[in-house]
Amino acid sequence: MLATLATVVGLVALVGVALALTSSGSIAVAGNVFVNRDGAIDVSNSPTVAVNPLNPRNVVVTYRMDRPGYSSFLAHTSNGGESWEQTILPLPQGITVCTASPKGEPCPFAPDAAFAPDGTLYVTYVNLVGNGNRPDNLWISTSSDGGRTLSLPTKVAGPLTFQARVTVDPKGPVYVTWLQASEVGFLRFADPPPRILMARSEDGGKTFAPAVPVSDPQRERVVAPAVVVQPNGQLVVMYEDLKANRRDYENQPGPAAELPFSLVVTRSTDGGKTFAPGAEFETEVLATRRFLPFLPELPQLAESSDGKLYATWADGRDGDDDVFLRSSTDGGKTWTPALKVNDNGADGTAQFLPKVDVGPGDRVSILFLDGRNDPGDKKMLDAYLATSTDGGKTFDNVRLSTRSFLEEIGPTFGPDYGTDFGTRLGLGHGDGKLYASWTDTSAGTPVTGRQDVNFAAVEVPGGSSRGIVLGVLAVVLLAALAGGVARSRRNGGGSSSSTDAENRQVVSS
Repeated sequence: MLATLATVVGLVALVGVALALTSSGSIAVAGNVFVNRDGAIDVSNSPTVAVNPLNPRNVVVTYRMDRPGYSSFLAHTSNGGESWEQTILPLPQGITVCTASPKGEPCPFAPDAAFAPDGTLYVTYVNLVGNGNRPDNLWISTSSDGGRTLSLPTKVAGPLTFQARVTVDPKGPVYVTWLQASEVGFLRFADPPPRILMARSEDGGKTFAPAVPVSDPQRERVVAPAVVVQPNGQLVVMYEDLKANRRDYENQPGPAAELPFSLVVTRSTDGGKTFAPGAEFETEVLATRRFLPFLPELPQLAESSDGKLYATWADGRDGDDDVFLRSSTDGGKTWTPALKVNDNGADGTAQFLPKVDVGPGDRVSILFLDGRNDPGDKKMLDAYLATSTDGGKTFDNVRLSTRSFLEEIGPTFGPDYGTDFGTRLGLGHGDGKLYASWTDTSAGTPVTGRQDVNFAAVEVPGGSSRGIVLGVLAVVLLAALAGGVARSRRNGGGSSSSTDAENRQVVSS
């Protein structure tokens, strides 16, 4: 009996150890590394992360540069982010030089990147021209060596394309989605209103079918498309409808808009040839800061391996900026209520620019910028990761940045606007790690205005591995208990028989 008890106690302790090792407490954050080149006054932001499915240590980060001139770059690593090399985004000969280039060179801008299952990397970007730095063409380039070299690009669309995103269907097609304007004014869109379009390629980005409309024509102020391809091949596009917010859309003076925006979702069941009317699933997105319609903070969309959708954004409905999440298991027809992701409470600090990713075991993770560690000044920020192993019902928050950084370093668009930290952060997964990238000012000062693209590899336990570990331990525990009971019965049964015989002998005598 004592041996059985010892076995049970030992196995219970082993289960406890397994729980500890597979909980969020075992998340390990590697040291922070700057992705971009070292420039004393450079302003680099808006990273996107893509992880090579054939080699998870091959990670690509694209980012935009706002100073000393407008440009964009691709950074690639083959060692999981320990060191980085830069790749120039190519443009064809004869491209007009933009006035924002200090060296008189073409200006690639606003890049996005995605890997295909075969390891091919797709990168989209525009080139800027003229005194107003207007997008002139939308391009796509490919790489077969993990981002070290890029092909001469293919033209996807012409002038005034904004907020382009590239999405790869695992079955082959490549989709590029963007906001198409007809005319722009000074830091604003002009009539007729822009609309969201999508073009599809069946030959690896060499050619594209004519673009089709995605957003509803009656929605006059749409921005920020986000796209996923579901396991059944259907496309889901989320975008933001600014509704009555003319102040930001038309660059009018004043504080942040008082009226909320909406998140809209639409679906295509025919490979992007047509899209259903959009359905508003979130109507309380309340901005707390001014923004340009060209460069809004982008709400983000991701999906799990079984097609569950996760939408995340930041807004100030509770008095300060918080990060929220909603999920859908039916392709965006119905959604869970909005869930606050950051766990710091209502302390008056801001959490913003969330990026969501779903990794192995359907671990849901959201990266965002966070001011919780400086509630008095409200000027210092950190990068935080919120991670969930129960399908986004609860989250643990982990700090990723090794040093807090000042929010008031970087460019601004005018007296009504705060510091521009870019339009998004980057987050991807591979080989049991999350790869996070964010805008960071820890190497800058208010004088230099320097912003960098920071990066950290985050080792996380997979939800599936936790289930396997606990399942195996449960089987072992039950087997041990069964064995202990059997031994106890055998041993106890023999003693009982002997005693009964002795008692019978006594009675017989």
